[in-house]
Amino acid sequence: MVGMALLNANRRVCFGPQARRGCGGPALPMRAYERRQWEISRVRETSPGSKEAGMATSTDSSVYVLNSKNRSNYGGTAEIAIRRIRPSTLPPGKPPTAQIVMVAGRTIPARVSFDLLSNANDGHYSWAREIADRCQAEVWIMEVQCMGASNRVYAMSDFTNILKGEQIKAFGRVLYGPNWPYHLNDSDSEWQELDAVVDHVRSEAIKENPNWYSEGAGRVILIGYSAGAYVVGPYAMQNPGKVWALLLLAPIFPPNGPADLPRPFAAPDPSRTDRFYGAPMGVHTKKTIWPEPPVPQPQGCLPERNDYVIDDLWAAMMANERTPNLVPGQGEIALYPTRFWWGWNQKLVETNPQLGKEPLGGAPTSDIGIPVLIIAGTEDVLIRAKADSTDGRGPFSVDHLYRAIAGRGKAMMYDIECAGHNIVWQDPSRHKLHDLSIEWIRGFANYVGPVNSPAYTPVRLPHGGSGRYLVPRNGGPPQPWEGPATTSSSLRLYRDLRLSSP
Repeated sequence: MVGMALLNANRRVCFGPQARRGCGGPALPMRAYERRQWEISRVRETSPGSKEAGMATSTDSSVYVLNSKNRSNYGGTAEIAIRRIRPSTLPPGKPPTAQIVMVAGRTIPARVSFDLLSNANDGHYSWAREIADRCQAEVWIMEVQCMGASNRVYAMSDFTNILKGEQIKAFGRVLYGPNWPYHLNDSDSEWQELDAVVDHVRSEAIKENPNWYSEGAGRVILIGYSAGAYVVGPYAMQNPGKVWALLLLAPIFPPNGPADLPRPFAAPDPSRTDRFYGAPMGVHTKKTIWPEPPVPQPQGCLPERNDYVIDDLWAAMMANERTPNLVPGQGEIALYPTRFWWGWNQKLVETNPQLGKEPLGGAPTSDIGIPVLIIAGTEDVLIRAKADSTDGRGPFSVDHLYRAIAGRGKAMMYDIECAGHNIVWQDPSRHKLHDLSIEWIRGFANYVGPVNSPAYTPVRLPHGGSGRYLVPRNGGPPQPWEGPATTSSSLRLYRDLRLSSP
């Protein structure tokens, strides 16, 4: 299969027919379903299970996506790594209250974002395990192709293929020009991969609970963090019959972003290709994984960066990195694929008939609602930018996203005071993130459907699942939002400076 790439024990890259032979081994037989658009299967377990301080257990496995739509692997096989986290608090014989799929952002593997195991400060850095145990839900962490433990394509084995802007940030200068001057992932490939994982999760759920469809929603809750919103948001709009609810943490949202893939493809702003589209991959070093904020935190806020956890963060990055010494003489690095997304803008969200509405199981697909919860930090300068600080699609605005779905009955937003973009690791904001998201997810456990059933019971979400609230830094209860999300001193200064680094 042309485009498929594997690394053998000696880290020699094989692709095309060689990859199907396992880099020199006997040819593998073609299977009939490989001629379909895609097929999924549980292929192996690579970890028997792991725990953090007696919390939920995890099992690692993979899902195959055949005839991948990835730009550099088109028609090949994508091996999508998934981590299944089961609650330790679930009584024997009781099915999980929900099936949840988590998708991370652009540069950090999902396992590191959602399941960091660290004893720094008071521990409890794994948002996924907090959800699993406290909601008695089953949580699935998904890595898109070329991220984390998912397969990497041939272009990522060439150390020259790093964006020039990323080379300057990581190494202080441009070392090489790319041999393959294109991006890797895009919306088509990542929606395809998410659809495969969602179908796999649903099939596993029905195996364990044959009544899952009749007693409950038969759909999954999707969580998207940062640029993960670009994957789960449009997917939910396209597949309302598979999505129960949508939780967006620090979501990337360009109000004026592209509705569809430009044909022929052209970067939104050609002057920015050195930072986003002119090569297959970007790079992190330990010093760039969580840099100091560009401006000081407002008075009364703790420092945004949690220095206690940096070592554990980088260790987790290296545990997920296949080629940490790819660039000669530059020490340990972590790579991530360049990606181009579309289908996520204000017009599309405003005109979507499902987002932010009551979930009526059993109703026609056109009437199915998808409750939405947005959680964001007041000091997150990336998602509240005034100037275009990224890739030419215009400034990102979480406020525009909320306004596009507000007032529909099940659209809600929490603004956590003092929190930044890396809220999943930040103290004390991560604890507030855990509590708020878990309270909301628990509300779906009350549901009994379908809507025309005599036993119908609607979801019971905090605040009725509607409205916008400020979560104060002093630990008090959420308060109704009374002003724009741009009032803090750091955000005003950031906007005045119009910094260009995301």
